Amino acid sequence: MTALLVLLAAALLAAPAQAATLEVGPGHAFSTPSAAAQAAQNGDTIAIDPGDYYDCAIWSRDHLTIAGTGPGVVITDTTCQGKALFIVHGNDTTIRDITFARARVADHNGAGIRAEGRDLTVKSSRFINNQTGLLEGDQPGATVRIVDCDFTANGVRDIGPPSPALSVGTIAALRVEGSRFENSHGGAHILSGAGRTELIGNRIEDGEDGVRDALVVLTGGGSLVMEDNLLRRAPSAARVNAAVHAYPGPAGMLEFRRNTLVNASDRPAALLLDWSYGSADFAANVLDRGDAERSTEGYWRHQAIEGARALYAGARHLAGAELRALHSIPH
Repeated sequence: MTALLVLLAAALLAAPAQAATLEVGPGHAFSTPSAAAQAAQNGDTIAIDPGDYYDCAIWSRDHLTIAGTGPGVVITDTTCQGKALFIVHGNDTTIRDITFARARVADHNGAGIRAEGRDLTVKSSRFINNQTGLLEGDQPGATVRIVDCDFTANGVRDIGPPSPALSVGTIAALRVEGSRFENSHGGAHILSGAGRTELIGNRIEDGEDGVRDALVVLTGGGSLVMEDNLLRRAPSAARVNAAVHAYPGPAGMLEFRRNTLVNASDRPAALLLDWSYGSADFAANVLDRGDAERSTEGYWRHQAIEGARALYAGARHLAGAELRALHSIPH
């Protein structure tokens, strides 16, 4: 009998805690998202009532769902750790029905959401006038999925390099579907270092000022699937006039199917400015007369500049080493 009780007690201790719903807002146990973040456990749901929350939160637990309970849930104007309105350390996090607005930090990359864990999904949310809408750095194996979201007036232009509306570093996959990007102030709407980028059924368009680079930039190779997107270039003097700019890197397959490129500028545009020299496949895309599906313009100039920079850096390193050697000689 004693042995049976011991086994039952061990089983109860080993059983996972039941996930809870933490309600946030006036009249609830948690008045702010940050208070709920401190109490949350793995697998919990955080339900946030409509209202403006001048608050930021750090989410450290795994398998969280963070959701607005109705229209008008706005997280705004307050950043944590000089990074973002929401910082997500946990894995397998879902965020939905929340607006992130006016994230500002000193180094000009304040994000609505800063993802530092693996596998983030964001649905039916809005990113408005942030220095960067959503940012994830290098996180090999991670995935980011964006569904039915709006990115409006994000990014910072007059810094080097300009910040985009959506940026991911070296991750496994980025998928953006059914979302809208407009009036970005930075270098691009989407900046992706993912091994695989999928952009499906989105509307990605410049405001009248336009972004400085292409609408979408692949920073270091990888594969790309673009299907059923509407892409609009503004009549501004962008540095390159292309919808997608693929920089050199490990070559992947670049696939473009049923995309529409609207060119409001006074010079020819390309659906793809390809510096990757990977394989590209095009099918049933719609372009204005005079525009091209693929261009390699500027590739050799870019390679020459990068080569000169490498030579300069090598010369500086060698000169520094020789100077240190001279100082080490006894006088």
